[in-house]
Amino acid sequence: MRRTKIRRGYSTEPLHFRVTGFSLLESLIVLFLTTSLVLLLSSQIGFVFSEVRSQLFFLEFEHFYRESQQLSQVKGRKVSLIFSQGRISNGYDDMTVPSNIVGPTDFQLNFEESGANHSLAKLDFKSDSKTVSYQLFLGSGKYKKTEN
Repeated sequence: MRRTKIRRGYSTEPLHFRVTGFSLLESLIVLFLTTSLVLLLSSQIGFVFSEVRSQLFFLEFEHFYRESQQLSQVKGRKVSLIFSQGRISNGYDDMTVPSNIVGPTDFQLNFEESGANHSLAKLDFKSDSKTVSYQLFLGSGKYKKTEN
């Protein structure tokens, strides 16, 4: 017979270890707390992603505007920026306006063969947190960006 040692003296029966773990109630409490933290943080992260998406759109639009202007100079012909529902196109390439930004619709901006535009148009884009305006200058194709 094999003897196993217990606290006081010897016993002829082997030791039995009790398996301990979380009870059902403790597991549910941990699950509830974890879910609450994830939901709380995901709403904040969603807002941050929306702001980053907006900033990237404005940078991409400015690049697209300059690229369209250069394209008209290189090709030696008129290029038009066409603003429609959720899309901006120059006839060669297009870009999508994010769903959280409202921009001009049914608008066309023309670049002459020299790359100049003959419009004093003001392009307004409204996002969740701000309004970005581009005031175009005559002849040069340059613009002034303001954020409110």
